[in-house]
Amino acid sequence: MIQQHVAKTGSAKGKAILADWDNYLPQFWQVVPPSEADRPEVGAKESKTLTSV
Repeated sequence: MIQQHVAKTGSAKGKAILADWDNYLPQFWQVVPPSEADRPEVGAKESKTLTSV
């Protein structure tokens, strides 16, 4: 999504995030409803997950 945003807007912030992706990735959260929390893609090691109640 960030790549698409940079391609469409030329965003300097987006370019900086992509250039330093390994450091930015832990700052992103994946928010999912409880009904989806058991799906394999939700449990990816690279992301933090916050389930809504």
